[in-house]
Parts: sequence; C-alpha cells; structure tokens
Amino acid sequence: MTADGRRLVHRLDCAAGSKGGGLVTDAEALRLLAQGPEAAITSAICRPEAVLRTLPPPLAEP
Repeated sequence: MTADGRRLVHRLDCAAGSKGGGLVTDAEALRLLAQGPEAAITSAICRPEAVLRTLPPPLAEP
C-alpha cells in the first residue's frame, strides 16, 4: 500500500513486494488496476503490467 492509501501491485518475484500485503490472483489484480490510479498503481521496479497485458481478459462476474 502506498502512503496515500492506494494498493501497490507487484509481481510475485519482486523483492520490493515482500514487505507485506496479500496475494491476489491475476484476475483480481486486473480488476483492481481497472479501478484506475486512484485505487491502485503498479510497481515501477517489477512492472507487473507488462505480464498482465499478455493475459486474457477476466471473466465477467455474474
């Protein structure tokens, strides 16, 4: 989490991401980031958005 309360999304292998927080699935990360930069941002170190862009879109919730 950032100082202003936004979620900070890391890849699993990011050393900076090991400072706490919880694990989410790829689909959950995509949904979180889809809420916009006021809700979540990606790590500038590990750049998870590069990997997330290669995934198929998550299934719509019923």
